[in-house]
Amino acid sequence: MSTHTIVSIIALLAYTALMLYVGIGKAYDKDVVSTSRGFFIGGGTGYFVLFFTTAATWFSTWIYMGAPGSFYKNGIGWIAGATWQLLIMFLMGVFGTRLWRMAKSYEYVTPGDLLDGYYQSSGLRKTISLGQLIFCFPYMMAQVSGVGLAVSTLTAGFIPSWLGCLYAAVVVGLYVYFGGFKSQAWVDTMQGIMFTVILWVTVAIMIWQNGGGVAGLFAGVERAGGDLLRYLTGEGYWTWKMYLSFFLIQAIGGYFAPYVWQRAYAAKSGKTILKIAGTLGFFYVFAIMLPVMLVGFGGISLGVEAANADSIMVTTMTQFAPYVAIFVVVGILAAGMSTISSILVTTSSLVTVDFIQQAKPDMDPKKVRDISRTLILVILAAAL
Repeated sequence: MSTHTIVSIIALLAYTALMLYVGIGKAYDKDVVSTSRGFFIGGGTGYFVLFFTTAATWFSTWIYMGAPGSFYKNGIGWIAGATWQLLIMFLMGVFGTRLWRMAKSYEYVTPGDLLDGYYQSSGLRKTISLGQLIFCFPYMMAQVSGVGLAVSTLTAGFIPSWLGCLYAAVVVGLYVYFGGFKSQAWVDTMQGIMFTVILWVTVAIMIWQNGGGVAGLFAGVERAGGDLLRYLTGEGYWTWKMYLSFFLIQAIGGYFAPYVWQRAYAAKSGKTILKIAGTLGFFYVFAIMLPVMLVGFGGISLGVEAANADSIMVTTMTQFAPYVAIFVVVGILAAGMSTISSILVTTSSLVTVDFIQQAKPDMDPKKVRDISRTLILVILAAAL
């Protein structure tokens, strides 16, 4: 076993220990998780933690793989993501405080709760929840798969991909099972800060290796040719139809995804949501989108050949800074596992509250929580 692989395994163990320490040690609150509602949406989450749990849930493995890969392969077009993310923030500002007030007044937990309460239709509740489960489940599977591949890459195949998937399920399952939303939100916060810092360190190394600062990086992209710095609207990958479909589906669907919707219920106050609506969009554009673009273009400027565009970030760091590549893969783990945990809490709440509790409305809240904990294990097993 090489020194690099040994260091990689040590980094993986340290990252795992930190997650469990935060999720089970620091964030676990017996009083909050004593009821099903506390287990699903916490006990009133403040600005800082809610900001990062929302960000970490949103920004899954695509910020390390899909988006840099798109810049590397298809050029500047993905920068349009800034526009639909700002629309999401607008929707949060308009709807978020209203969702919070209604949840506060009527103790809603799921989106179906609210719709049933307004339209007095349990059929609508079940239909919406079923649709959201169909939406969430394959997305969670994709993140589990991505984490498994990342663990295998990190350890140079010493840990196979299937075992990496099992690792993701076991670790996330542990802190979500015990601590519910609050534990998940605290770990998300740690992971969100981690993958943002790692992203910027990667950019700094690429710019340094390229020489000439940011201008030198873009000059390298221009020399590569291929209209990579032009936003093509009539031909190629980023046509106006592609942009419009991304804009509408990502923005409207993105905000009303159940694991984002429920974060409005979890807020400490309506002002907390307004603060996030006013700041998270700018964080995405300048702290996430900007370095993601520079990573994709950095690979082009440095002349890196990646057989799979999604691996451009790992491939570049492996070539120019092998030990930094270890932390890049840890960043992928953080991005993927934060999304897995959020979806896990959400899907268990959808099944428990909108189906099981509806069949037995007089069920004790602690019993509801215990059923949801069992469902967490079932959903993880099914995803695997």
